[in-house]
This record gives sequence, C-alpha cells and structure tokens, in this order.
Amino acid sequence: MFLSRTDRSPSGPAALALASALGLSGSLAAQHGEQDVPNNDSLRGTSHLHDIMDRGELEGRFRLYSMITVNDGAPTDYHAIAFGGSLGFTSQRWHGVRFKLSGGYTFDLASSDLTEPDPVTGAVNRYEIGLFDVSDPRRPNNLAYLQEFQLDWHTPDDRTQLVVGKQALNTPFLNPQDGRMHPSLFEGIWAVHRTPRGTAIEWGWLYRVAPRGTSAWYRVEESMAVFPVGRNIYGEGARHGEHLNSAGILAAGFRQQLGRNWRMTLWDLYTENVFNSALAQVDVGGHEH
Repeated sequence: MFLSRTDRSPSGPAALALASALGLSGSLAAQHGEQDVPNNDSLRGTSHLHDIMDRGELEGRFRLYSMITVNDGAPTDYHAIAFGGSLGFTSQRWHGVRFKLSGGYTFDLASSDLTEPDPVTGAVNRYEIGLFDVSDPRRPNNLAYLQEFQLDWHTPDDRTQLVVGKQALNTPFLNPQDGRMHPSLFEGIWAVHRTPRGTAIEWGWLYRVAPRGTSAWYRVEESMAVFPVGRNIYGEGARHGEHLNSAGILAAGFRQQLGRNWRMTLWDLYTENVFNSALAQVDVGGHEH
C-alpha cells in the first residue's frame, strides 16, 4: 500500500543547503505548474532577487509503503513497512530563472532482518530492501538523500525551457519507475522546445543517475550494476558492471500532433560506449492537451 507521491530528503551538506534555502522563504506563494511562469516574473515586471526568493514555494509529499513476501517459511518470509516523503523549495523566477532544491527521507517502521542470507538460497532479500537501499542491505534503513538541485530557465514566450542539475524526467526511456519509496532521478542538461504548430522537441545529456530504491547518485556506468544482474551458464552472477565505461546518456525526442486524432512520437537514446535504443510510435484517437 502506498499513499501520495514521493521524492527524497538530504543529509549533511545537502540538509544544510536546504535549511538555508528554506530560511529565505518568509511567505508561500500559490502553487504553479512545472511549465508556468509566474505573473511577477522579472521578465514581466520589476522585482528584486530577494523578493523572488522570499516568495518561493515549499512543497512536501508523504508516502507509506507496505510489502510482504510469503514463501511458507522456505525460503524465508519477509515483510517491511516504510514511511517517507520529500521536502522541497522552489524560488519564483528571476529574469526567467528559478532555483529548486528538494530532498527525501525514508524511515523503517517495521521490517524483517533484510541483511540475513536465506538458508535455502544463500541470497539476501531482493524485494523489500528496495524500499530502502538495495546497494547496501546492511546499512540502517533510516535514510536521507538529495533529490533535486537545479536551475530552470524559461524564455519569455514560455516555448523553451532549459534545466541544469539534478532533476526528474518522464520520457519513454528515462522515467521515474516510481514503484518504491522514491523514483529514479537524473543529473545533466535537459531542454524542451514547443513550436506554435504543435511540435515538441526534447533533448539532453545526462551523466549521473539515482536509481529507484537507492540513496546515492552514480555515474551512468555504475548505475547499471546497482541492481542484481543475470547469471551465466554456470550459475555465477554476471559481473559486466565492472567492465563498463560511459561518458553518459544522450537522448532526443520529437512529438508532433497530426490533425485532431493522430500523434507521432520519435525517440532515440544513446548510452555512449554501451548501447542505443530507438522508438517510433503513432497514437490514434486522442488529442494531446
């Protein structure tokens, strides 16, 4: 069971940075969509940097997630109940630019011993540990982590957006996979442009990833070895992760409305030195708003 949506909360220097940002917020403004430019943006009127930060917005989300694996005792049964959420600060726009910082946290309310190998298989827990940190089952299951840390720029006509830093993406190949306490996130440069004729173009270069079910950021090649990998014909775990090397992910997408009921989508994702994936899709019967 889960309630609401989630992200994450920082610790150490990240927590200090978040606290500093929140301290600048004396009042909360109304919520705006991701693509909105507030009416008091400095591109549309006179404003000062202090005012933009002072009228920033706070956003919080909470989630409760319960998971149970029943094997009738052999292999071992498992259970876990996690509670977490996120807290973030988003400034108003100043000359088209806004700043966003968010972090998340997860608390272990009740769970089995997820560090003890199963006596039958010899493997540690695989599913419930995803509520906490799959990369280190033996660490305490009370976590705090940096989630988003970015600068977001809009053009005056709202048609072009550029985001630099840690961010959430939702594309056919790069998306939250939000099935645990916190989603997958990405760090890099991402741009979106929309033309008057209904064409949407997205592209970007990403060099770090925070996979779902983890509490850290990894280089692209490291992120591919976080979760359990396949086994060879001898039953041994594949160890391809240590042989990977990549400068990052280059992705681009094109979406065009074709009349009222047709829409075409094209995507290509190139993970340097590893693989390339492409998508061509035509949707019929729905108009995109």
